Amino acid sequence: MGCYMCSFFGNFLAIPLFAGGAESGDAPPPLFFVTFLLPFVVMGAFFLGWFLWIVYGLVAAVLALQGKDFRYFIIGNRLHSYLEAK
Repeated sequence: MGCYMCSFFGNFLAIPLFAGGAESGDAPPPLFFVTFLLPFVVMGAFFLGWFLWIVYGLVAAVLALQGKDFRYFIIGNRLHSYLEAK
């Protein structure tokens, strides 16, 4: 159920689920509107991650061009100690 709910058209499948027993004059529940925002949140998170990945690479390139040391966030210290051991 989780995968198709993240798609744009999958949200239209959720309309009968949330509007099932409501009268015609009642307002839809707030969860109804959250399902329409979910694809925008997911795509925004992907875009933000992509943007941060590009900025991180540009910072690494600038530091390397300046001749400064650059260590990667996750494997930097481990790689440094591995290369010093050899």
